Amino acid sequence: MLNRAAWSPLSRSRIVLALLVSAFLAPNAPLVLLIDSTLDRRWGSKIALKGRSHDALRSTQGHPVTTAGIHWLCLLVLVPSPWSTRE
Repeated sequence: MLNRAAWSPLSRSRIVLALLVSAFLAPNAPLVLLIDSTLDRRWGSKIALKGRSHDALRSTQGHPVTTAGIHWLCLLVLVPSPWSTRE
């Protein structure tokens, strides 16, 4: 049944976001979203989604460095914890 259904990633992500917001945030709390870009360094000919990306940590002004790997883009929901004093 599940392998024959047509799934929409956009509609599923909206459902997951609504569940996270209703479960972890107070009704009047602001919604804070964080975006993170991570390069997972991978080598080998069998890595399907491998690409070359500019590596800012290893580059200098006169010597730009590129690294092979998988570039992940993550969207995070920042939820305040009641036991922490940090905001």
